[in-house]
Amino acid sequence: LLMTGRRMLVNGHPFLVGIGVDITERKEAEAAVRESRQRLEFALQGGNLGVWDWFPETGAVTYGDTWADLLGYRPEEIEPTVDFFRQHVHPDDLPAVLERLTDHVEGRLPEYRSEHRLRTRSGSWKWVLDCGRIADTDEDGRVMRVTGVVSDVSKRKQAEEARQKFVLLADSSSEFIGICDLDLTPVYVNPAGIRMVGLSDLTTACRLKVQDYFCPEDQRFIQDEFFPRVLREGLFTD
Repeated sequence: LLMTGRRMLVNGHPFLVGIGVDITERKEAEAAVRESRQRLEFALQGGNLGVWDWFPETGAVTYGDTWADLLGYRPEEIEPTVDFFRQHVHPDDLPAVLERLTDHVEGRLPEYRSEHRLRTRSGSWKWVLDCGRIADTDEDGRVMRVTGVVSDVSKRKQAEEARQKFVLLADSSSEFIGICDLDLTPVYVNPAGIRMVGLSDLTTACRLKVQDYFCPEDQRFIQDEFFPRVLREGLFTD
């Protein structure tokens, strides 16, 4: 029950007027929303995903506990504004991030999706995948709320960067350099290697098995001894 009261004078006599409004349904709805959000937070914590809600009309943003934890903050240290987010996006990434957000809010993109760097509390940079969608609009179509999640993709980005460096070095090498999966299927052969075996391009090179790159008399050794030892010991030299 929501109670409001006011003192009034009627014919020179003071009276206290009170009004009671039944707000049970509203309170139950608010409790249901809180409970639903808590369940969502628990589910997202299992996947280490940080949830956020942005309210474009006011510039306010609510950040979940996991969002704060990803950057090394305590929840109470997070300023609930979009400016806090902008201040933590890497300057080189910020223009593209804001462009994608704007394109989604204005209907040019079906969703907001961005990989960018965020500054942690310690000052280091962490790569994240940030995704969101419009959650609420008013009767005039104005966007009232955008909801999204953020996840840490730093390890994947580091692996991609390491692979790119390796490929750059391998591409410039005059030696045969190749990469294969555990089924002994090539996934990369450098240009020098492709020329050495007389193939036309990387696509053709990756259609073969690793054994096919060796003389018939050496193929069983490669399959039964060389690669099993590499998998066991991490290195084979002979």
